[in-house]
Order: sequence, then structure tokens, then C-alpha cells
Amino acid sequence: MTRTLWPLVLGVMLSSCTSKVETTCQGPTYRKVDNAQLELEIDSAEVDGRYVNMAIINHTDSDFTIDAIHIDPDGKHGRVRSRIVMSPETAKRVVAALQDNIGKFETKFRPAGAK
Repeated sequence: MTRTLWPLVLGVMLSSCTSKVETTCQGPTYRKVDNAQLELEIDSAEVDGRYVNMAIINHTDSDFTIDAIHIDPDGKHGRVRSRIVMSPETAKRVVAALQDNIGKFETKFRPAGAK
């Protein structure tokens, strides 16, 4: 199974660019540092993730908030499993990474939303 973390997807997006300082590649401008390595840690409580089947997205003039929600099978009860707050710039990069990964999923498996 391939898992892509969005900061790493941005590095892939930049790989076809010529400038290594600041370049526009298919949309937003990203900054890439030569030979940079990102070391990630994940708490044991988070490693399994949380299944969600709904998201509510809100924004202010300075940030975006995504509430990741699990709705029970009865459709009457739900619980916010995680709240993520990010800058508009980060939100745009997350959208680009999701689009990239959905495209890869659809190429390999099936159209998203199809059963």
C-alpha cells in the first residue's frame, strides 16, 4: 500500500521545475530547499487513523477548518473525529495533493464514487 504525505507530494510536483529556490508549478508557488529531509513521527494512538465518512469545511479570512466526522449507520448520530485548522496556502496544497492522489487511485482501481 502506498501512502503519500502531502508535503512529499509537493516535492514530487517540484521535481520537474528548473528553479530550486522558488518556482510556480501548475498553480501555487512552493519553496523547495536542496537536500531537505522531513522526518515525521506519529503517536501510537494515531497510527491506525480514524475512519470518517463526512467532512465540514469552513473558513475565515485567515484560515480553513476541516471537521472530519463519522456518521453512525443510523444516520442520526455523528461525532467529530478530528479538527484540522490550516492556512489558505496549506489548504490549496492539500487540495492539489488530494487531486493528484485521486487521479492515481482512479487510474489504478476505479472512478472515485463508483461501486
